[in-house]
Amino acid sequence: MRVPVLATDVYSDGATYGAERLRSRLGLLARTGGQLIAPTMHDMPVSVTGVRHIVPEVPVGADADIRGRLISDCVREHVAATKPLFVHCLGLRAAVGALLGGRRPPVVIIEPGVTPAQRLRDENPDWGPERLQDLVSLEDRVLARAHAVIATNSIQAGTLLRRGVAQDRIWMALDGLPTLGWASRLSDMPVLATVIESPSAVDISVLAAALERLRCTWRLLVLYDSDVVSRKDIVAQFGSYLMSRIDIEPLTRRSIHRLETVRLMVCGVRTSRALNAGGFIPASVIWGMAAACPLVAPDMPAIRAHLGHGGEYYEIEDAGQFAALIERYVGDRTVSEALRQRCETQRGRLTWAQSEDLVTTLWAAIANQMTDM
Repeated sequence: MRVPVLATDVYSDGATYGAERLRSRLGLLARTGGQLIAPTMHDMPVSVTGVRHIVPEVPVGADADIRGRLISDCVREHVAATKPLFVHCLGLRAAVGALLGGRRPPVVIIEPGVTPAQRLRDENPDWGPERLQDLVSLEDRVLARAHAVIATNSIQAGTLLRRGVAQDRIWMALDGLPTLGWASRLSDMPVLATVIESPSAVDISVLAAALERLRCTWRLLVLYDSDVVSRKDIVAQFGSYLMSRIDIEPLTRRSIHRLETVRLMVCGVRTSRALNAGGFIPASVIWGMAAACPLVAPDMPAIRAHLGHGGEYYEIEDAGQFAALIERYVGDRTVSEALRQRCETQRGRLTWAQSEDLVTTLWAAIANQMTDM
């Protein structure tokens, strides 16, 4: 019997937002029965009734490129051997493997997120476009061959259109937010926080410049995904004076609870290809909304598509305006509470049910097509 396959290079047992999305899709897979191809951080397959978890052999500490190649190889071999009903890929690496598996590739659904080419260009700003021309061309071919491509906002949908994806193959739905185990409230402490889950967000020099301008009392909590971000790269952006007020911790299910003590979430990312393309939403925005925490972020279309009126915006890379907003919301509880309530209202509009309904409809349509063939 042919069954659906869910494939990704995201760690199934991680604490990141990508892992939250994976768990949402995994819940849908459990309803239909199917197979999951995903790495784990602790070599323990997920235990979900109706799902067989195929764990690729990924070395501990493998970087994103190595992990992506290994997942792609595993998906290709699995598709060639089993001929699944369809393959739903979280990320382009898995999709490459699915479309290369066998003489007749299966039906493939892609949620592309940040593509490898976008990530590499953001990590290596000195590289010219010709250096990644072959990779970009491969990505375009994979996207064009997909049965459906899911965008999380109109900015990403527009990027997909420009890359050659047919309009009738683009599906769009906002994802939900991480579920936290506490009631949101305004903290009494002047603690700021930022969360880094992507190499596209490592350059927080605008935030460092804003902190240097602050005249109010503050501390900063930095949570980061140690799988893709180096603590050394974060520390290098702050001088010794700033570091005396900064706590840096890996992002885990335990450390995320420190957001309970945060007065203001600050998003200090700079402009990047991933952000401009709409596939990347800074983790500070996601986790700030999840905690209904007052949030200050750069004014970018992809961020506004998710945050809406739930945050306060500054002109991207304007450290002076950024600092002024931080001082305002740290120093005035009344305006800070009003911003928190706006964020809570916007949070209520983002539920996993939206994207889950879309994926369920898409899966059912594919299953019906395959039955009629």
